[in-house]
Amino acid sequence: MTTHEGALDKKRIRKFVAALTATTLAGMLTLATGVGVAQAQVGKTYDASVDETIADIQAYWTRTMPDVYGMQYESIPTNRVFPYSESNPPPSCEDGGKTTTPYQDIAGNAFYCSNGDFVAYDEQGLIPELRQKYGEFAVGLVFAHELGHAIQARVNYTPNAGVYLEQQADCFAGSWAQHVATSTDANVHLSKDDLDTALAGLLALRDPSGIDGSQDGAHGNGFDRVSAFQDGYEGGAQACADYENNPPTVTEAAYTSQSDYQNDGNLSMQELLPLVTDSMKTYWTNATTKFTGATKLVAGDAGRAAASCPSGDQGVLDDAVVYCAASDTVTYDAARLAAEHDSIGDFAPAMLIASEYAASVQHALGRDVQSTDARKASVCLAGAWAANVGNESGSSSSGNASSLSPGDLDEAISALVASHSGNVDRGSAFDRVSTFRKGFRNGPSACVKSSSTAKSAGTSAGHKTTKV
Repeated sequence: MTTHEGALDKKRIRKFVAALTATTLAGMLTLATGVGVAQAQVGKTYDASVDETIADIQAYWTRTMPDVYGMQYESIPTNRVFPYSESNPPPSCEDGGKTTTPYQDIAGNAFYCSNGDFVAYDEQGLIPELRQKYGEFAVGLVFAHELGHAIQARVNYTPNAGVYLEQQADCFAGSWAQHVATSTDANVHLSKDDLDTALAGLLALRDPSGIDGSQDGAHGNGFDRVSAFQDGYEGGAQACADYENNPPTVTEAAYTSQSDYQNDGNLSMQELLPLVTDSMKTYWTNATTKFTGATKLVAGDAGRAAASCPSGDQGVLDDAVVYCAASDTVTYDAARLAAEHDSIGDFAPAMLIASEYAASVQHALGRDVQSTDARKASVCLAGAWAANVGNESGSSSSGNASSLSPGDLDEAISALVASHSGNVDRGSAFDRVSTFRKGFRNGPSACVKSSSTAKSAGTSAGHKTTKV
């Protein structure tokens, strides 16, 4: 997050990264158990080979392209799918694959080339690393993305910015994933965990934070990539084709100050907590007449606080941050928040606090805070607040305003993916992210139903702030 005295312009940028970023989420990903993942069938982990995966993606488009685009899909033959390595350099796009490109120039990549209509992938670096860290399904999504570019070439999709090509390809990968989730083919199947690890893989393939990516080749930040993937998974290939007339919002932004650049857009915990608290109080007291902003935020033993509060929520995202309705108090483990801050970034602890503060809003509205559905609604409400950071109406007791920094939304997604399940049903990472995006895109009224009297609506970056 960023603190400033005036409004901060949010310049939209686009930046390309094709290889794995140095920071990965494999070590912190904790998978929920006993919870259905969207519409994924219950089965063993995705284990199709590269050849089987490519064949299935092309079979999917053979069936799907006539319905979506009214034309037949022309498959890429196996002799135009090129695995490459240091000893077997990749084909060159410049001459349609007639010559090769030095391996070091494109190591760690997979790509589709319309000049020659071929796909190439690094079988030495990229594929083994993805497979080891995120599983075979993440490998499949790389090919679904690249073959999505082949679809674009066939329909001559030429948007005015390269990032939209990448967003649509991510969306196409999501639509194929939805096909796999519901497939009865014994060779392609999805476990409950595959989508969660796939999200972690997409985050690892995101653009770096705060780099001006207006040049060609942008792929999007983690939030944008995950959003496009989920659009395809939830809406199918038609939702992706609709990007042509209704392109997705690109949230990626450049650093706007030298200090933000130097600290990677992160505030210290001492700066962060009062800013987040002020922002949430301002936003929620303006969003509903029933919330007074009296919720207390205290450092302490969250486990003991949860055990001593029969009306508590047991933690929306983590056992270390909990809300007690009886005392209207959010209790947080300071060491745990500091660890999240240091390992992910400042918006990770902000998300943990925001989701609990959202539980206090639900309590003010007379809603239950203890059920799985209540925790889901709190995640959604945290998304609604996040979309309005920097756009809240009203004064701040700290004297400073706040705004999202480049990377904050990626940190939010990382916190949602890394949510610790403990003994509480917190759903799957895929569903948590989808729920957060629902609130971010559509506002608090999409999260809860309430008959409370609305105040005058405010405007946010992503939606009209409909009152709850």
